[in-house]
Amino acid sequence: MQVIGLAPAFVATDVIAARSTHQSVSEWAQRVVRRHVRRTSGLHRRLASEQAVVAAAALDRLPSEVVQKIVAAFKAGDDIYSPDRALLHAFVERALDTMDFMESLPLSDRRIRRIERLSWSDAEQMSADWHAALARVRTISKDVMAGVRKISEFPDGSFFAELTTAAALKTEGDQMGHCVGGYWSRVEGGDTRIVSLRDADGHPHVTIELSRPAEVHVEGRGNLRLMAHLKAGMNQVVASVDWYAAQIRGKQNRVPVPKYAEKVRQWMRDASIPSREEGFAHKAGDASMSIYAVPRDRGFFLTEDVKEAFSVGSEIALAQLETGNATPRTLVRSMHIHEIARNVADDDAVAAFVNAVADSFLKSLRSAHENGTSNILRKVAEGGMEEFVRNCFDGRLLGADPMEGITDFLLSMDEKADVSSIDHVLASVPGGQPLTARIHTVPALGLALLNLGRAAGKEERVLNALEPKLRRVVDAVNREQGVYHVIRSSAAGVRKNDLVQAFFACGLGQNYAFAAAQLPSVVRMRVKEMLVEAKRARVAGLNANVALNLLGDGYEARLTALLREAAGQDSLVIGPQPQKQVALARAAPSPLVKSYPMPRR
Repeated sequence: MQVIGLAPAFVATDVIAARSTHQSVSEWAQRVVRRHVRRTSGLHRRLASEQAVVAAAALDRLPSEVVQKIVAAFKAGDDIYSPDRALLHAFVERALDTMDFMESLPLSDRRIRRIERLSWSDAEQMSADWHAALARVRTISKDVMAGVRKISEFPDGSFFAELTTAAALKTEGDQMGHCVGGYWSRVEGGDTRIVSLRDADGHPHVTIELSRPAEVHVEGRGNLRLMAHLKAGMNQVVASVDWYAAQIRGKQNRVPVPKYAEKVRQWMRDASIPSREEGFAHKAGDASMSIYAVPRDRGFFLTEDVKEAFSVGSEIALAQLETGNATPRTLVRSMHIHEIARNVADDDAVAAFVNAVADSFLKSLRSAHENGTSNILRKVAEGGMEEFVRNCFDGRLLGADPMEGITDFLLSMDEKADVSSIDHVLASVPGGQPLTARIHTVPALGLALLNLGRAAGKEERVLNALEPKLRRVVDAVNREQGVYHVIRSSAAGVRKNDLVQAFFACGLGQNYAFAAAQLPSVVRMRVKEMLVEAKRARVAGLNANVALNLLGDGYEARLTALLREAAGQDSLVIGPQPQKQVALARAAPSPLVKSYPMPRR
């Protein structure tokens, strides 16, 4: 399943991750939520037109040549998906509930200490169980107004109240079906206030968490306030805000119903309470200045000068890449260096930095290859160099492609590699020759790069390097007709149909088709001979049951499945193939003809 148009979804995942004040939880959420969104088919819809494909690709700011390949794949019948806005919105609401649950856990909790082992689905289930338990114990308390202090009232009798005791928070949580009851330590510490919108009878309908702006000291500017916790990258500064709305929740952590949501907005306007919450976003009047935070040692280098931040940040980033403590992806996701680069006016300086990152990443790839790292393509994907380039060059005109050197290295590595072949025993009979499969691994990193759109314009170079290797495979199939032959790619992302098309693209289509057509009949004769040998062996008292069972009727499907299990599901198996069952249309019984049982004598 190919999914495009993920950029808006990933913005939402950043909002989800930012819900936590603990770095380990936030980094975990950013990683697993992105993976969950990308892989969960239930969040995506199939694109039905070429225009929809182009529009979705535009959200990811993909290069034109990549968009052309995606459109070509769509026209060829491939299914292309994009996140569904309504489904994604519903997921974000659930995810924020899950993060609220994770945030309520103490750092000493076993689930937080082992958070790296926790999947997002597991976290969702734990959150659902927690909220269901809260809902089961929800009762109408006689002391619903205990620990409640009114701060604003509407003509209809509804009012906003601040909750001032642990018991009041617990009552709020029980009534609303969420975990605000666990927030007392924050409230007691003075950094959080909990405000409840209640009807005239005192029953809650919306819970609001107010947080103090984070305060940081910037050299030359003194203490500055931020309407969020300080994070790497760009931070918005506010001067006159004492509190901002960090969370606004209806019952069961849902979005408040419209009649209560409007009262919340009115109260926030009257009380000058800003917020970044979706649906309630309200900026402070003086939120115009930004400061830039660059992670350094165990703290941050802070400055309002973006040029200075970029100079320090790029130096630290390159040093971390050189020592192997970072990848281009971590520079984006943890260091947020792209937020600083986007605000730098000097295009040449940004281009020089991105090219330096590309050179450093290429150096790490060369080192990994020399040390015997097998899956270089996976290292490229996990490194996130393309993501880094896309984020740093957002809105800028590209000069030379920073990925060019990496692509050339991968292609040259592929050109130097040769076909490797190993024998795999499928079945054996005591005293006889075994039935084997020759597994050929073809260096097809260039083919994988073409499929990914990373080698546009280099098709001829890829095919020229691939042709002699595929020719050796065809010669081996022609020469050794009594065995199965399996062809697999050295790189992930190359399917068996890609390998067949590569034979034809290299001018070897007729040779391959002839060899593949001749081989199955020879293997079938060999299987028949082995069945006879196995029966003789069993008559002689030898154990040949395994061979008899394996090579009996339907052996084509069994052996093909075994080979794909051994060589990979995308491998191309040349040998007797299982016959496809043809479903015959069943004729409808004629209403004029009836069937009667034979009479008994």
